Amino acid sequence: MFKEKFNEEMQKIKPSSLSKAQLLEKINNEQQKADVIPFKRSAKKGWIAVLAAAVAICIVSVAVLNLPFFKSPSELAGEIEYTDGIPARVTYAQIYNKFSEILKQQERSYYTTGTDDIILEDALDEEMAVPDGAGGDLGSLKGENGTAKPDSAIDVNENATELYSEEYSTTNTQVADVDEADIIKTDGKFIYSVSSILKSKNQRVNISKAEKGQLENVSVIELKFNDSTYIEISDIYLTSKTLAIIINSMGEENNTILRLYDVSTPYAPKQKKEVTFSGNLLSSRLIKNNIYLFTNEYFYEKPNENDVCSYVPSVQIDGDAPCPVAEEDICIFKGAIDRSYTSVFLVDTESGKITDSKSTVGGGSTIYANTKAIYLAANDISSSYFTRETIDEYKNKTRLIRFDIKDGGITAVAEGEVDGTPLNQFSMDEHNGYFRIVTTVTTAYDTKNAVYVLDSQLKIVGKTTDIAKGERVYSVRFMGDTGYFVTFRQVDPLFAVDLSNPKEPKILSALKIPGFSNYMHPWGDGMMLGIGADADEKTGAVKGIKLSMFDISDPKNVTEKDKEILDILGSDVGVEHKAILANFNKNLIGFAANDGNYYLYSYAKDKGFTKKATLKIPRNEDAEIYYSYYFYAQNTRGIYIGDYFYLCGPNGINSYSLLNFKEIDSLIY
Repeated sequence: MFKEKFNEEMQKIKPSSLSKAQLLEKINNEQQKADVIPFKRSAKKGWIAVLAAAVAICIVSVAVLNLPFFKSPSELAGEIEYTDGIPARVTYAQIYNKFSEILKQQERSYYTTGTDDIILEDALDEEMAVPDGAGGDLGSLKGENGTAKPDSAIDVNENATELYSEEYSTTNTQVADVDEADIIKTDGKFIYSVSSILKSKNQRVNISKAEKGQLENVSVIELKFNDSTYIEISDIYLTSKTLAIIINSMGEENNTILRLYDVSTPYAPKQKKEVTFSGNLLSSRLIKNNIYLFTNEYFYEKPNENDVCSYVPSVQIDGDAPCPVAEEDICIFKGAIDRSYTSVFLVDTESGKITDSKSTVGGGSTIYANTKAIYLAANDISSSYFTRETIDEYKNKTRLIRFDIKDGGITAVAEGEVDGTPLNQFSMDEHNGYFRIVTTVTTAYDTKNAVYVLDSQLKIVGKTTDIAKGERVYSVRFMGDTGYFVTFRQVDPLFAVDLSNPKEPKILSALKIPGFSNYMHPWGDGMMLGIGADADEKTGAVKGIKLSMFDISDPKNVTEKDKEILDILGSDVGVEHKAILANFNKNLIGFAANDGNYYLYSYAKDKGFTKKATLKIPRNEDAEIYYSYYFYAQNTRGIYIGDYFYLCGPNGINSYSLLNFKEIDSLIY
């Protein structure tokens, strides 16, 4: 009898909509009723009273437990609200829920290949193209933006300061007034160089005085290994007073470390700040005195709801407790399906303060930056997942986010998408308010290429597609209203694209020649230098290094005016643009090859290419862990200061006269 009555009453229970005050009043009323019930009653009435009290308690309990203060933050997070064309803002709780959901999907073998589901594994690797209890959040660490003086333009500092009267070369970069980190920097008087193949396994930055070809090592900054962590100096920056060293730290956790040194007295550098960013270095830029540092981070472990740093990127300053990126600085790609981030941190090199930051859930692989905007390109992993029924419609895609940086902060303002993936940063460009990108589009059966033009909101306004079927992009260069890109299979089609009308990009010409260019560089009026490899016209087999000078005075009729072929194997010359010296005013073209030598050329329209020198890359065999021509080629730079040329290898510098390239001095670390 009791069981039947209990079930009948339980069916009447509905979730309460009473407020907290009403619930408390109801509890009090129930208690008052219990107080006036006569003590003596029949057994039947007693059971009914007990049953009524139990039902009341159930009703109240269900209602109370649904109150906000009885729920965890993740239960109150709500759904992520996406707005078309704008990266969505997210809270910590929403990220926790998103990552927990993704983890469950992965545990159900969401990414594994089954009988009906297929995923391209290469796409997962491309997403993270560069190997990958909180005390408040990063917002509490932000300071004011530092003031700065613009750096020199590409290739050469034509405006030498009062301290140094001689002009000097700077890092070969993509965009004027946007410096890029490299292993060699100079201020025209001192050379700062990374040395990284020592038997001691320690990493060094050597500071050497260079005066009229004479060399003197004046100080060394040494980073020491420990048993649990491997450290490697990636690159450096140099401002008027500060040396910034970017370090990869790999161990139980992968971090990126930024150390700032006061080098106003190069003979005695002093460390003034150390900032540790969780995750792996992706890229960086220096605009005025501000470093924009980009990291990639993948969270492999299950997120801990009570530890924000277990699922949000974090920062440590001078060894303090890690601080997660603030909620208001996190956004998410629409359709993001992995537990990764790309973060950008704005660091004032003078004060060491982090003045702004943004983290994007979904990760990224390629960065383009000018003085007003940063564009983040990310391979869309979701586009790599298809079934046997949808395989015919498959094509890879790239997600894009635009960050506005013109006012000294970092603001995510637009999101878009294009088919295909870019080769590198040179595949992207912004001109007159329009973003241009060249991609290689991969289907389940073939490849082809495309050019897209997008507006400031990253909406596609113009495109030309289905270019060079079966080939892929090897190099790109945008010059004003014209874009140039090279594809390759057996021969090298150099395409010229008219972009003067953003809504109607048009292929103007396609020059087919053997080989391909890995890098293209403007060379005076109407000319463009190409550096890459020669190849067999029938088989496409690489034969040697190739220099090409293209006449682009008429984009409708681009020609290869001159060429120079070096019988040296290695198709990677030009892949690292910062290793190329290309200066029109000095008439110098320099690069290291895989034979242990550095080659210098000049160019004249009436004579073509002329070899100026073949220089042996300096070595210190006693200090080497290993030796390979490839390693030396990738870690050697040629620079000039005034009338002197300095060949900077991984553990030494040789100096020469620019007049005859006679060796003047040598410095081995």
